[in-house]
Amino acid sequence: MADYFVKTTGNDANNGTTWALAKATVQAGTNLCTTAGDRCVVAPGRYMEKAITPPAAGTRAAKKTLIGDYNGDIADGGANYSGVTGYVIVDGSVFASGKPTTDAIFALHNNWAYW
Repeated sequence: MADYFVKTTGNDANNGTTWALAKATVQAGTNLCTTAGDRCVVAPGRYMEKAITPPAAGTRAAKKTLIGDYNGDIADGGANYSGVTGYVIVDGSVFASGKPTTDAIFALHNNWAYW
């Protein structure tokens, strides 16, 4: 069971295990949640993503969790906080031919079971 962190100023090359080493995308954060009980903690900001699909489902006894840390009160293992408060927005909007369209943000997939 582990926490993985995502913030807009992160980098997907990071390991995501602390706020200082946060991932930049929700997809990269959920990709790390491979064990039941893992949590993907997302700092406030706007994440332009679509078709987010976790790598594996949780279980009834040990769910995985995707958390929007809107008030910045979830600490990493070193007692550090994101330092950001506000809305967590995952936006699936794309612009095709200059016109806004929307795609599914969270892909319809069995791996969302017990999240």
